[in-house]
Amino acid sequence: MEQLLSLMLPISALNVKSQAEKPNQVDVLVSAYKVIVTTLGPEASLRKYDATRENPTSYHHSTLMPLVVKTRELLSDAFHSRFFSRYTDREVMRTCSYVWEMQMLLHPNLKQPDGALMEMVKTCGKLRRLDDDVIRRNQSVVKSTVKQKLRSIMRDLAPPCTEQINISPQQIPGYVSDAFSDDLSELFNIRTIAAEPATPQLLHEEVMDEELERWFRDPSLLQAMAKGPESVLHFWKRQQESGTYRFLPSAARIVFAVPASSAQIERDFGISGQMVTVQRASLSSENIDMCSFLNRNREFIDVTQCSNLTAEEARDSVPANVTVNLDPQTALEMFESDWEQALINSFSAHISTEL
Repeated sequence: MEQLLSLMLPISALNVKSQAEKPNQVDVLVSAYKVIVTTLGPEASLRKYDATRENPTSYHHSTLMPLVVKTRELLSDAFHSRFFSRYTDREVMRTCSYVWEMQMLLHPNLKQPDGALMEMVKTCGKLRRLDDDVIRRNQSVVKSTVKQKLRSIMRDLAPPCTEQINISPQQIPGYVSDAFSDDLSELFNIRTIAAEPATPQLLHEEVMDEELERWFRDPSLLQAMAKGPESVLHFWKRQQESGTYRFLPSAARIVFAVPASSAQIERDFGISGQMVTVQRASLSSENIDMCSFLNRNREFIDVTQCSNLTAEEARDSVPANVTVNLDPQTALEMFESDWEQALINSFSAHISTEL
């Protein structure tokens, strides 16, 4: 039982991390990599459930019970068929979106295309007993596909190229056709036809490619803040405001809008449904949208930032039109607000004869 607990505990921790409020997508992806390598690897030692950094104890794979070995094998196959086949199956490679891999390439600490991502493709290939040549081809396909999908997002979000780059054919140097005789041109392979001028679209894409390659060489990391390291979106906001990058910040906003799981979205739907059920007759659709937004962005309504009100200030803050005297001396005492009193005074008790 302890071996089974040691096997299931890391998977349960990954599940909890992926379904948390505002999870770090890259952290979830790297944690999934760790599970498939250290927990579900057929020849990897199984870390004991109560192991600590000071006392790192584990079970050698040869000492595991047959039930644990079989469970480990079934879990590894399930993880591969539902996720890690994107690194080994050519059919899945052609249809996979690779959003999480793009999130990894846009993270300052894991942006190297030949780093953790290629190591994971290699590990998955080894686990499926693929040849080395096949693994190298899979690495090349995955790396080129992820970068191409990221370029595609940058290209779709970029402003029209005609507004960014305006180039005329006169700016492209070339040779006139009669500068040299034909025999000299043939002997020394002299180009006699002007080069085809680069179109604005091609130059536009070259700027994007240069920015992407410059990002892979950039040593910038997340900054330390009072509450811990800054978020990835805050990092890209800082890069955009400083003008360091032109296209990548917009792409990062789109890529990181995809959550690690649908759990938090389902929770938002559930809370919105509860509000509609309870307050069906008194909430407009706009108010429901605002309540859902505030529920997701609690920093806008942090009550700990509000100053305390005295009892008298609290009474004065209640709108008069929502207060009703439950034990009035007269009927008019139920309408004590100024606008209600003005409404009553506007009606006369007798019919005027002046027409």
